[in-house]
Amino acid sequence: MRATGCCRARRHRTMPRSPRWNASASCWHCRARQGDHVRAHLSIARAYLGIAMKEREAALALIDRHGLGDAFAAELDELRSTFNRELTREQKLAAAWREATADLINAQRCKAVLAQLMKSGSLSKSGYAELCALSPATASKHLVTLAERGLLVQTGKGPATRYVLPA
Repeated sequence: MRATGCCRARRHRTMPRSPRWNASASCWHCRARQGDHVRAHLSIARAYLGIAMKEREAALALIDRHGLGDAFAAELDELRSTFNRELTREQKLAAAWREATADLINAQRCKAVLAQLMKSGSLSKSGYAELCALSPATASKHLVTLAERGLLVQTGKGPATRYVLPA
């Protein structure tokens, strides 16, 4: 008899399909097994990333020790671009914002602002002031500074002014 459930577990082979059976649904033990597989893959990825970072640091130490910076500049740039290519847009934005906003707002507020921008697509002066617990005048100065630094783009005028992430 062929399996009719979500897995090849013995108890599923004889279970009749109910009219409400969903082919994409899975039983608790299959979901648990899938969760274990995901955890294993993430653990392996973390280990490889740790190894890659240690190897990179060892290579940088050798380059510094022997004064070979110019000879390996292209390879280091290629490695950096590989790492950067793998980052998501959100991670890239978060890194850029952390660096560029350290003098304006703390990291927690920076995350809140980015989350709001990713969620709604835009931010007003009053929304920024509320998120960062600032006065409207300070919020306005911050938003102009962020736009000057290329982190935001101003759209609209007057009360309709909104700030969006650059394309």
